[in-house]
Amino acid sequence: MDNQNDLFLLMFSLSQLNDKPEITGLFSESLSELFAPCRFLFSEKKPDKAPYFEEIASSEITYGYLVCDQLPCKETIVSVQNALQMLLLILQRAKTEEEMKDKARLFESVAQKRLDAIKASVVELENSRKESANLIGNLKKEIREREKIENDLRESQEKY
Repeated sequence: MDNQNDLFLLMFSLSQLNDKPEITGLFSESLSELFAPCRFLFSEKKPDKAPYFEEIASSEITYGYLVCDQLPCKETIVSVQNALQMLLLILQRAKTEEEMKDKARLFESVAQKRLDAIKASVVELENSRKESANLIGNLKKEIREREKIENDLRESQEKY
């Protein structure tokens, strides 16, 4: 029963982690301590020859295998299988969180690119507005000059 308590505490601790190698390493190391003399290791590949191993997989993905150097007793096997179900949930959560972080980084990148494009458009529009204001000012000045020339011409014609 003491092992069950320790397994619960282990699972709680693992649930706070996000790194798969750290989670699987700590899990296999802790199982080896809890269920000595059995030695547990995590393997990415299915073992060719092992007295006992369990696949860590959901219906969509295989995370790896828990390998033991000897055949554990039935009570230990049941405890390990229960712990593996919890480990699977922890690994799925960590994977989902990593995928969400990747998507957030992608969205941030897309948003930054769009923001940069909008800022460039604002600068371009501001420059166009300034150029338009300058053009309008130049045209008003030219109109005043022409009106002055017309008035001068009229006055000159009236004199002669």
